[in-house]
Amino acid sequence: MFNQLAFYSRRIGERFDLVQAGGGNTSIKDEDGHLYVKASGVRLSDIVTITNFAKLDNRKLTELFFTVDWESLDREKRESKANEIVTTCNLTLDKRPSIETLLHAICPGTVFHTHPLIVLEFFSGGKNREQFNDIFAFVSYATPGIELTLALNKSRNEFIIRTGHEPKAIILENHGMVVYDDNPELTWNKTLLVLEKIDSTIGNSISIETKYATANKISMVMENLFHLPCVTIPLKKVNDTMKVSQRPFFPDGVVFFGGGALVTREVDLTTDIQKYLKEFTIPPKIFIIESIAYANGSNFTKANEIAEVWELHSTIAEANANHIVSLEKEEILYLSHWEAEKYRKEL
Repeated sequence: MFNQLAFYSRRIGERFDLVQAGGGNTSIKDEDGHLYVKASGVRLSDIVTITNFAKLDNRKLTELFFTVDWESLDREKRESKANEIVTTCNLTLDKRPSIETLLHAICPGTVFHTHPLIVLEFFSGGKNREQFNDIFAFVSYATPGIELTLALNKSRNEFIIRTGHEPKAIILENHGMVVYDDNPELTWNKTLLVLEKIDSTIGNSISIETKYATANKISMVMENLFHLPCVTIPLKKVNDTMKVSQRPFFPDGVVFFGGGALVTREVDLTTDIQKYLKEFTIPPKIFIIESIAYANGSNFTKANEIAEVWELHSTIAEANANHIVSLEKEEILYLSHWEAEKYRKEL
């Protein structure tokens, strides 16, 4: 279950349409009454193991939350009390739990809190509620932390009383969205379905782009083939695939993206990756699918480093393809396994 949570946390974290920078958080609860919530300062895209989460006593956490008379406290005292409760229940003192820990605690199962562009686009300021009143619970804007948690708890309870069932999602106006289900896979699938429902109902979204789903697909295939965590980020549109897909013409090109870009289709990903591996003995790091380039790295920082070196390669290649002499394949194979460069790649 924890591996699955880390897997889908990475899928959320690599999508700009779901979270930006270090935003968003995920959590899971175990049978022993513990809550594991993303620790502050950790990017969702870089989550690998349960050590990236803070562990809390969720039974005690929720008991303390529901025994406080929050309305009798002013805003400052509410925040102080909330911090006190979270600190008291934190079982990993070397990690600071997410600011939204109490929100995760009071929602059942696996919880994904994201910041989808389409939610900000369509629901800011209370817009478009009427079309989803029987599907989503809505929370008017509230300051992140205890204010948001209290508003969410009230909205969720009112929705359940009114409809007799849990909301498919909780929309946080001018902020984001909360989705929960029994396990990480179900929560991930529900998150995608909710976004598709919003897009199909309202339409004309500027936020839903297939390139983010394609980035997810690349990561999923790569992790399945090589059993290592990775992150894929979409890059700019390629103007001339033929020019940029030639082999690298400088050493850093090889170090950061191997034998060059893999031009493929989603349906051919697994087969083409295996062919590339057989030819160059290392996995591809740059993919071109439907004229969009993607950088794949072991984490978000590494993917961005690969993207920077690719930018150099593609800029020169598109402008001066006829004057570039690519490195020989023998040199590429040598550099790919050069011990000094292998060490440098891991720094």
